[in-house]
Amino acid sequence: MRLRQSFGVKRKVAAVVENLSGDGAFVRTTEAIDPGEQVLLVFRLSATGYTGPHVAARGLVVRSERQSNGNVGIAVQFRSHRFL
Repeated sequence: MRLRQSFGVKRKVAAVVENLSGDGAFVRTTEAIDPGEQVLLVFRLSATGYTGPHVAARGLVVRSERQSNGNVGIAVQFRSHRFL
């Protein structure tokens, strides 16, 4: 996942998509990401992670919650997406 913060700083963050819908995703990561941040997710549509098309989706973080195991759950609302 790539982040573009409001003040222009870009950074890469490792993340796992836990739940996916047509207009958004819930993503697990170890980094705190604030609501309002713009993100670019690149992921594979696959049950195993080894086959299937890649998708690039731009979106906005609408919710961020610290989980009991120390990870952070991020809800992303997609603004656009495309198959790679």
